[in-house]
Amino acid sequence: DTLFDEISREKKSKFSNRSLYYRALCSFEEKDWNKTIEHLDNYIKRETRQDYLVEAKFLMANSYESLEKLKNAYNIYYSILGEYPNTEVIQNRLKGIYDRRIARKR
Repeated sequence: DTLFDEISREKKSKFSNRSLYYRALCSFEEKDWNKTIEHLDNYIKRETRQDYLVEAKFLMANSYESLEKLKNAYNIYYSILGEYPNTEVIQNRLKGIYDRRIARKR
């Protein structure tokens, strides 16, 4: 268990939810995409702030993309298209995934 795990179990702590995100961020830095997705899934179920949810979904989509689960990544990127602060980044990710999926089918 990490310190983030301990904090996330403290339901009364104002850092409880956010610690799940930071745990996911650690897994992302370690390139453990499956763990990142698992932690983010737990985080997204508990978080209520929209800006934090968008941030988490972007990281989750990035993890799916790294796992070559392009359909999952595409769907998540598409779901935050109007909400992510930089629309161009999301559009470029969507185009890149679309191009890769088309290339796979050839």
